[in-house]
Amino acid sequence: MKFVPRVEHVFLGYLYTEFRGVRVSDVVRTLTQSGVPLYELRVHGDVCRAGFSRSDWDAVRRVCDEYGVEIEYIRKAGLPFFLWSLRHRKSMAVGVALFFVILFACQSVVWRVQVTGVDPEDAAAIAHAARQIGVYQGALKQTLPDVNQMQAILLDHLPNMMWIGVNVVGTEVRIQALKKISGVAASQDNPHNIVAARPAVIRRVLATRGVVKVVPGQTVQPGTLLISGALGEGSKEVPASGVVLAEVWYRSEVEVPLHVNQNELTGQAVKFDTLQIGSWNLRVWGWRNPNYPAYYDEEVDTRWKLWNHELPVVWRQVTRYESTRADVTKSTDAATATALALARQDVLTKPGQDRTILGQTVLHTEVAHGKLYATILTRTEEDIGTAAPIPAPQTTEPGKTQS
Repeated sequence: MKFVPRVEHVFLGYLYTEFRGVRVSDVVRTLTQSGVPLYELRVHGDVCRAGFSRSDWDAVRRVCDEYGVEIEYIRKAGLPFFLWSLRHRKSMAVGVALFFVILFACQSVVWRVQVTGVDPEDAAAIAHAARQIGVYQGALKQTLPDVNQMQAILLDHLPNMMWIGVNVVGTEVRIQALKKISGVAASQDNPHNIVAARPAVIRRVLATRGVVKVVPGQTVQPGTLLISGALGEGSKEVPASGVVLAEVWYRSEVEVPLHVNQNELTGQAVKFDTLQIGSWNLRVWGWRNPNYPAYYDEEVDTRWKLWNHELPVVWRQVTRYESTRADVTKSTDAATATALALARQDVLTKPGQDRTILGQTVLHTEVAHGKLYATILTRTEEDIGTAAPIPAPQTTEPGKTQS
């Protein structure tokens, strides 16, 4: 039988031996029938060479004693024999133990804090705030706060950020941020009106300053005066403020393919670790290599630095998932539901104020060329008010009457 290395040979040990005796053939036959795998098998008359796992040693010795066959070791391999040889090499044993301790320590330390989504100045401010809560290069991963807690604390420390997301991947902390869009603060202090920014139907008006000029159920167009900053007969002008909630309509044209080729995971997966030093790549853990016809690899890299210099060493943790290619056919109802979800997502991601979906209506659908074409009307409730200057009062020239 051809020798095929296995994981058990590495951890349990592997013995390559020579059998001598008249009944060598009986030993080989008995061991094979009893389920003991023999590797690198060579038989020459009364001499036989074969390898087997150290865990099968008792069974092999018992059969050899039964048939009066002698055993002589030729080669020993595997972790147990390596550790046994370290009894007289204490410095090497300490070095091996120290290597695994350092490797474990490197996996437990944050080696990089990456901030994306903002300019370098804001990224430096976010990194400084993260350091204040214990997130920095060299921090122990066990001491890091919970991800949700980190996000909340960073948002409290950085009021100019609209959103902050934190993700810990291997030994790297990735922080993504979005900065608030700053408005024109000075104009908000000057007297102004609140006018409609888009066509809508008024639902509620919550004015905190100024005179309300519309009523619920009223249809307005862009520029319609909603809250006036002019009090009385123009005796006083103030910066109008308030919230004007109205029903706004969005029309979306969506197309959804009915036939999709996609890769699906079967649930089978293997994990292995590799150590990459320059262009040399060595698998150091996990030797199972199944022959998946198609697969997806998820990789997590750990890089090390010595002071400010990045070492050419990468510890890579790979999870290989088996996948199959499947042809998925959607029904018209399922495609319509997907179109509604896409239209909803499109409306919610539009720039502007926060909005609430009131409802959706499918105006038209058509199936052609393997796709569903849908026209969808989405109704939302949102604040349509925007600041606008107060128009100057009209004056009448002397000698003319105002009609």
